[in-house]
Amino acid sequence: MKVAWVWGDSPAAKAGVVPGDQIEGVVPPTAEGDTGGAGDAIPVDSAAALAGTVAGTDVGATVGLVIDRGGKRQTVSIESVAMPTDLPVDLPEQIPPFAAAPAAAVAPAGDAVTVDRLEAAEVAQPPVAVLPAVDPKEPLGVIIFLDVPRGPVDEAQAAEWKAAAARHGVAVILPGSVDPQRWGREDIVGIKRAVATLSARRAIDPARIAIVGRGAGGAFAWLVADALGPAVRGVALIDAALPRQATVEPAEPGRSRWVLFGSAPNDAAADLSPRVEADRRRLDEAGSAAGTLPMGQGGRVPAATLAAWVEALGLL
Repeated sequence: MKVAWVWGDSPAAKAGVVPGDQIEGVVPPTAEGDTGGAGDAIPVDSAAALAGTVAGTDVGATVGLVIDRGGKRQTVSIESVAMPTDLPVDLPEQIPPFAAAPAAAVAPAGDAVTVDRLEAAEVAQPPVAVLPAVDPKEPLGVIIFLDVPRGPVDEAQAAEWKAAAARHGVAVILPGSVDPQRWGREDIVGIKRAVATLSARRAIDPARIAIVGRGAGGAFAWLVADALGPAVRGVALIDAALPRQATVEPAEPGRSRWVLFGSAPNDAAADLSPRVEADRRRLDEAGSAAGTLPMGQGGRVPAATLAAWVEALGLL
């Protein structure tokens, strides 16, 4: 399992892990006070196996990471820390999946995408999907973008996502609302079916699924994430706070969500700020990371940043 990218200033970076290292196993602490390197290594052959091995490690505990670098095997000690909240400045261009990607992946050209509809039984308004032209067997990260209620989505609305989807190898689903005036429970059913339809066509990486919502779609994004369950690892709310009736459950080991809040600089954002700050505290107390989404010029949706963030959801 090859390391493709290392988070800057992270415990792995401080321990000397570099892109190209082959991760072969993890040595978990077996008792309080143990250090990485003590005990037997647990072999890992995929990102999922690695995540499952370290998921229950307490913050502050030290684990050993068994790596092979240029044919030399070594164990490095890494201290586990809480999930960071804000995006790093050097988000990856394109992270190949840990388990099965070439070391020198090349990002596809900006037009290397297809725009299709995710047709499904009993779905009156199939969502539009932007799909990168990569190997169908290569697991994709997925963004589900919920804008203001808008009825059916025209394929032209996919234009702002094409370059980001191609550059980062991420699929983007653009659902419409059954009622043009509001998002409703019936839309959640359609979104679930859209995800199932996409997974039947392309491999999906369960560690890299995010819901992004703007305005009324922002509050609804949280409800959709709850409905889809642990599969959703990230939620981004733009010009929105959590729904007033939202419950924030304590995060389970390896199942926490990364939540980003972003707002265009205007009076509405100032009015929303107290609610967002309260939401941040609730999420922090529940063990989920809550950070800030850098917005594009003029309050535009930062499609490229969001696509890179979804890639980062798969990091450990």
